[in-house]
Amino acid sequence: MEEEEETVYFCECCKSKMVDGICPICSFKNERNGDEINVSKDNLALMKGTTMKIIPSGQPEIDLIKFKVSEQEYETLYSEAGCVTITVLGVCERNTYNNRPQLIIKDYVITNRCDYYF
Repeated sequence: MEEEEETVYFCECCKSKMVDGICPICSFKNERNGDEINVSKDNLALMKGTTMKIIPSGQPEIDLIKFKVSEQEYETLYSEAGCVTITVLGVCERNTYNNRPQLIIKDYVITNRCDYYF
């Protein structure tokens, strides 16, 4: 009797092997934060022009990018002494410049703000 060959699926964005239908690189679900992303001054940058970049903690393989960001919008997410928690709606793509997977942010919702106390 022949063994059935398992079908392997790959993420269209980053070409990683899918696990149970989920891309381990492009998915932001984790046991600690669910689908929320903590944004702090350490993982948020306003790049050339009006492009905002977020590198989620624990997910250094993918960048979250939002184009045409106003300075006011950037300052809403920037926290000098804490973090802002967001959920993101985005589209997965591959950066043609450095061939890295990226999530293009179409919309986001701020779900929490937290100041750090020392």
